[in-house]
Amino acid sequence: MKSTDDEVRGILWLLAFGSFVSGITIRVGETLLPKLSHEFHVEVGQASVIITAFTLAYGAFQLVHGPMGDRFGKIRMIPIMLSASALGCLCCALAPSLSLLAVFRFMTGMTAGAIIPLSFAFLGDNVAIEQRQAVLARFVSGTLIGQAVGPLVGGFFSDYIGWRATFVVLALAFLTMSLVLVRKSWSRPEPQRQTQGGPREIVARYIQLLHKPRVRLIMLVVGLEGFLFFGAFSFLGAYLKFEFQLNYTLIGLVIAANAIGGVTYSLLVRRLIK
Repeated sequence: MKSTDDEVRGILWLLAFGSFVSGITIRVGETLLPKLSHEFHVEVGQASVIITAFTLAYGAFQLVHGPMGDRFGKIRMIPIMLSASALGCLCCALAPSLSLLAVFRFMTGMTAGAIIPLSFAFLGDNVAIEQRQAVLARFVSGTLIGQAVGPLVGGFFSDYIGWRATFVVLALAFLTMSLVLVRKSWSRPEPQRQTQGGPREIVARYIQLLHKPRVRLIMLVVGLEGFLFFGAFSFLGAYLKFEFQLNYTLIGLVIAANAIGGVTYSLLVRRLIK
């Protein structure tokens, strides 16, 4: 590794837990759609605005997070984004209307979307190439487990406590991780790639990347994946509720099963690479 093994390993597990909380936030809305539809007296399609808002912000603002991480330090930006995500989740818990809930989910997506890519970039800077795939797989396991737990958390709280409690718990988890990670990150010097130029130069570099056929292909594939993952799949919970009258905990369990394959891969990655 480029840094000492113990140093990176300690930060790795903290980053993995941060990505675990971020993963929960990504998927928690799917189980809540039928509940929100009932509480705010709207159709499920209208309630899904909370998923659209979160996903739009989650994807679009990663164009900003990369240059910010280069300028200010990736590991130093992550606790800031965790704290902002905690605030966003707390606002979601207090939202008096579906419209404001969508606005606060957008705000949460703006910041929660920074945690995983900045962590990837930090590990890429600090882990030798021959060990990088296995280390990244361990990190990704946190995200995948979070995506599995997210629907369960939303379903369980919806059944027994209330959907607002889901966002309170997420706010506390984000804040706790921020406080733990800030001590680790600010006490550790991080080589920074100073972003040269202003917004115009950054946009020019993105445009330059888009001229590469492989970049366009990858973006197309990821875009299709996102359409299926955040699109049609998001309505599975509502379908299970209205078609089979399952409770929210069981709905969360069914949706969570989707992440089992990813978690299995992360556990077997060393053998697969060989």
